[in-house]
Amino acid sequence: MTVAGIDPATAQDARPYTVVAGRFLQASDGNAMLISENLARQAGLGVGDVFRLPSASGSLEMRVVGILSVLALPGVEEVYVPLPAAQALFDLPGQINTIEAIFAPGVDHASVEADLSSRLGPAFRLGALEWAAN
Repeated sequence: MTVAGIDPATAQDARPYTVVAGRFLQASDGNAMLISENLARQAGLGVGDVFRLPSASGSLEMRVVGILSVLALPGVEEVYVPLPAAQALFDLPGQINTIEAIFAPGVDHASVEADLSSRLGPAFRLGALEWAAN
């Protein structure tokens, strides 16, 4: 299982999330999570149920607030939690390891990459940028 900490206010700008039961994460959520239909079925979970995740300090109880329709890869389940909950789960306060973004049409990708590099500093490494031509 992969735990992805997201910013509920902006996550849907970068990737579509199709909620089939419950709701999407909200900025005011604490230990809340979104799970896939497949995980809900396999674990017998529904909206409102509690799912215990192992954490850096034992385990953390997360309440299922929404179930997503996603195409899962075999053997890989991704759950989504608010970024602060993920940081608490892994005992990494204030830290991130991935940024997802979508470029507006006509944006100079090299300029965006250079701007990100200068803002993040030399301790961060940019991975390959992917984009689809529209």
